[in-house]
Amino acid sequence: MAADHVQVATRGLDGVQPVVVVDIQMRFWSMMVFMVKWMLAAIPAFIVFVGIVGMLGAIFGSLIGGMLGLPK
Repeated sequence: MAADHVQVATRGLDGVQPVVVVDIQMRFWSMMVFMVKWMLAAIPAFIVFVGIVGMLGAIFGSLIGGMLGLPK
């Protein structure tokens, strides 16, 4: 008996069964290389995230400052 969300996701797909992954066999150095690549990929994503949050903060700060009549 699959959960409702699994039944909805597999509707119309004959012979599909849900799968639960319980273990992944991976050599240590392969995993280390994967984690370093993951870390390096996260750096530009973090920079973009900080830029977006900074722009939103500046916009909302300007709007709120303007509404409160604070000096520039």
